[in-house]
Amino acid sequence: MQEKTLFKQETRTSNIHSSEFGSVSYDIFGSPYQKSGSFLTDDSLDFGYLGKPYNADIELYDYGFRDYSPEIARFTTVDPIRDGRNWYSYVVNDPVNYVDLWGLASILQRTINDSETNLAYHYANMIGEKTELSFILHGLIDKNELGGFDESNSVWQYSGALSGFTTNDSGSRTDKYIICYSGLDDAIIEKAVNTVLQLERFGSGDNEQAKNKYKIFKNDCNAFTREVMKEYKKEWKNEYKNNNTNASKREINKAWEKHFEDITAEQGKIFNASTNSIENNRNCTGDGK
Repeated sequence: MQEKTLFKQETRTSNIHSSEFGSVSYDIFGSPYQKSGSFLTDDSLDFGYLGKPYNADIELYDYGFRDYSPEIARFTTVDPIRDGRNWYSYVVNDPVNYVDLWGLASILQRTINDSETNLAYHYANMIGEKTELSFILHGLIDKNELGGFDESNSVWQYSGALSGFTTNDSGSRTDKYIICYSGLDDAIIEKAVNTVLQLERFGSGDNEQAKNKYKIFKNDCNAFTREVMKEYKKEWKNEYKNNNTNASKREINKAWEKHFEDITAEQGKIFNASTNSIENNRNCTGDGK
């Protein structure tokens, strides 16, 4: 099957889904309004607005964790991470300036596992439990909805000199994770992570080298998440500029400030994986702004 390409008009008043077989134009909330070629029938439109799977029978887009209705410009169920004030709205009702690919990635922290053989980990666990200092805690990036950390390919984390980078947190001895950032753009965070993983200080994409580069409190899990957040900020601004070609530097910075407010709205709260609930308690120091 011919790969279909999605691109946006510079006016951002509509989107066009195009291939050699035809094209589909969408209004800003994703409703198809003009078709040509083989796309004249809805059943041929398997992927549509923003490349999301489209079910013509129920007229909904599959966003992975919930369905989106372009007719009412709303998701059909609540935001699983309860981000913002309206848990059903699509991109805070501003699809001209924003897109929502998944919007579920988070940066979290938890206490470091205790160790009977490694004094550094033992004292880090003890101090972290008593003081909750950010730099003493273990940082990780949750790829999807809060929770499911035991599943394969659910997180990115710099686990240490023995394991290097790992993709699940099944070894955690606590169910409590402090939220640093939530509701991050999944596509941008993945791009940021991939860029950071190629840095020499993190092993240049070689996990064996990454093990050798690991230094607790110097080049560790939190150094990794900080670097990812710096790259995320840069990529987010680039994406915004690409989608708003006439935006000034001041407008781009203002847009980032608004996004930063959104992704830090839950900062300092605890996600309890055992009860699947968010609690008000600890603090997390973010430095992405």
